[in-house]
Amino acid sequence: MAMLWTGAADASIGCFNAKYHYSFWRPITAIPAGGGNPELSADPSWLPLAATPNHPEYPAQHGCITSAISHLIEGYFGTPEVHMVVDSLVFPDGIDTHIFENTHDLFPEVFWARIHSGFHFHHSLVDGGRLGKKVAEQLERKYFRPVDH
Repeated sequence: MAMLWTGAADASIGCFNAKYHYSFWRPITAIPAGGGNPELSADPSWLPLAATPNHPEYPAQHGCITSAISHLIEGYFGTPEVHMVVDSLVFPDGIDTHIFENTHDLFPEVFWARIHSGFHFHHSLVDGGRLGKKVAEQLERKYFRPVDH
């Protein structure tokens, strides 16, 4: 558990350092403005499916954290074939249970949920995933190594 929480924390720190370095706008601002590109059509009435987080868009924090955690789980068990059951409390009518048969299935669900909700652009989740993977690799290589008994 310590490895997972450290990975989530380190991925968040790296992610927020990048967010405030790049200060990239979110879809809630970009889409009504036509993306700042005269070749695109603006949609002033467009809204995301839920309240948008109030920090810069790039890179996506959920991408950073989910990638770090999924890579750390795979590294710990030595295989991506880890059965996981995750309960989500975001639905007003109760718990929604998500079942993942391996660590590779975890990231795409979060990835597409953040895009379809209108919170992020595709490249933000791709790059967030890269950041999370690098955090996991560093933790495994330098800090959370097997102990010989």
